Amino acid sequence: MKYILVDYESVGTKGLEKLDQIENTDELVILYSKNMPYVSIDLLNAVHELGTGIFKKVLYTGENSLSNVLCMLVGQKMEAFAGSFLEVVVISESENYDILKERIESSTAGPRKAKTGYKRYKTIQEMILNS
Repeated sequence: MKYILVDYESVGTKGLEKLDQIENTDELVILYSKNMPYVSIDLLNAVHELGTGIFKKVLYTGENSLSNVLCMLVGQKMEAFAGSFLEVVVISESENYDILKERIESSTAGPRKAKTGYKRYKTIQEMILNS
């Protein structure tokens, strides 16, 4: 299972092309804020059809608010998958998320955390091509 987190403000609709090729066992979370108020009906329908995808509006404002929420969600999921393996994938143009790789992969699995792999891609298409 992949836990796919999308910085929608970074990639927009173009970064989500080929959504229909995501595995139905993967979980998709698309993060956005008031800075990106428009979401197309087609995209909403595509995410709904996946069955495992959600849009999450970040209500916090300020610098790096999406990044902070994304990191919090990763931590919660690592705890939920305690004792097993979790593959975290971030879809974003921003290289700021790359610092997560070292932090996540250096975290030891234990009774409260999952052993976690991390990858960042600029688009869903890139993720599919490299899987």
